[in-house]
Amino acid sequence: MVRRRDGFDRQMRAQLGRQQAELARLKRRQLEQLEVTLARSEQAQVSKDHRRAERSRAINQIFDDYQRWVADTLTTERGPYIQVIAAVTGSR
Repeated sequence: MVRRRDGFDRQMRAQLGRQQAELARLKRRQLEQLEVTLARSEQAQVSKDHRRAERSRAINQIFDDYQRWVADTLTTERGPYIQVIAAVTGSR
């Protein structure tokens, strides 16, 4: 069972690496698009700086949360874990 779990874990780590690379690429594109949008804006520099900081913080938070979720989803535990859920009803 340990060999099968290790094989599965290798596959999941490879998939996790691909997902993380894709998320990093998407995050870069979001930040680049923000810069393009701000460069085209005719707002005062102070307003642009505030908007940049606010949007950058939001983008980073979204991608950090999603990356954490992906890592949690594609990572297995070393030890086996079984959860049993049952409902017992009596007859009347």
